[in-house]
Amino acid sequence: MRFATYYSPILLLAASISPTALCESTIHTESNNVFDYVIVGGGTAGLVIASRLSEDPSITVAILEAGNFERNNPNVTTTTELGVGRNTALDWQYESEPQEILGNKTLIWSAGKGLGGSSLING
Repeated sequence: MRFATYYSPILLLAASISPTALCESTIHTESNNVFDYVIVGGGTAGLVIASRLSEDPSITVAILEAGNFERNNPNVTTTTELGVGRNTALDWQYESEPQEILGNKTLIWSAGKGLGGSSLING
């Protein structure tokens, strides 16, 4: 299993993706690659789709992800606390429109920013 990564500002995973592929990585510096499929978003759904598409070894798949590969981030790997990745750089922290029922206050809608998507911040 192989995949290529660009760490700034977009993470690009390419080639065969499988459940164990996240354990191996190589830095890839070429910028003229051609892929059969490009998936925007390296959340759970994007990774599953890439995995299924790449079951055919003749197909290449690229995943574009705005966040980073956060395998060693304690806000992701801490198992004793729930949601420690919220309100950090791992969270898009989308702000809602003012809510009339809340006296025109806005709300923060958390969404994971990184390989794995919102699974990064959902425990």
